[in-house]
Parts: sequence; C-alpha cells; structure tokens
Amino acid sequence: MLKLLIFLILSIPIGDRINIVYDECDYAEINTFYASDGTPNFRQIIFWEWRKGEREDKKTGLITYQWGYAVKGWKRLPLERPQDSAAQGGSNEYLPAKTKRGWYSTWIEDRHGKNYHIYVIRYKYVTETHTTYDPEMDNKRFVPNALRTGFR
Repeated sequence: MLKLLIFLILSIPIGDRINIVYDECDYAEINTFYASDGTPNFRQIIFWEWRKGEREDKKTGLITYQWGYAVKGWKRLPLERPQDSAAQGGSNEYLPAKTKRGWYSTWIEDRHGKNYHIYVIRYKYVTETHTTYDPEMDNKRFVPNALRTGFR
C-alpha cells in the first residue's frame, strides 16, 4: 500500500494541492454481470454499507424503515479478470488489496482536471459474485441514488 500511495503522490504535478479522500464501508462486492446468452456483459465493484433504508407506499404515503445493506458507491472494472489485466499491463485501480486490518481500494478521479482526488476506501471483507442481474440497480429499490451516502 505504501508503494502505491507514494506512486500516486509522485504522479501529481508539483504545486497542485493533493486531495486524498479516506472513507470506509462494510464490504465490497466484485460482480460480473452476464447477459441472457451467458456472455459476460460487464464487471463492477460495489461498495456496501449497513444502514437504515426508507420505503414509501405510493398508495398510502406510509413510510416504513428497515435495516439492510445499501450501496454506498460503485465503479466499473475492466471485463477481464484481475490476474489477466495485471499480466497484460492493465490497471488495477479499484481492485481490492489486503492489509493486516482488512481490505482497501484506491483510484484517482478527474486525473487531469481541477477536481483531482485520490480515493482510499477501506472495508472489512470482499466477495465475488456472478449474476444475471445487476445488484447495484436492484438495490435502488431499497435506497435510491438521491439517498445514497457516497464517498466524502
């Protein structure tokens, strides 16, 4: 992790302000979504947090609350598997890395713009799933985009 952070910091032009965002969630899911014919459509990493969700009954206007895992944020991944991408010199942004205290993912947003940020997201564990539905989209019924906490 130290080498990665040093590399990221050194890749920033001198004189620019470094914005590093540290955040956390409960776990990350690496999901491969398959089309109906069985071919992989896309891969994503989904960051989940335990929180209270709100549901409103459209007919009655009654709001109910329930606890569950909700999407905090997500990022698209290259379709090839991580070991294939690394072997071909591809990027390992977003992919989980293990530390003594858990897992983390890092990435850079707006790499060449004025809103340059390095994100470091920590979480307790990581899972890998293969589905014919998109769990991130499915979770919008529990917590719509407007109510997601996102990263600071």
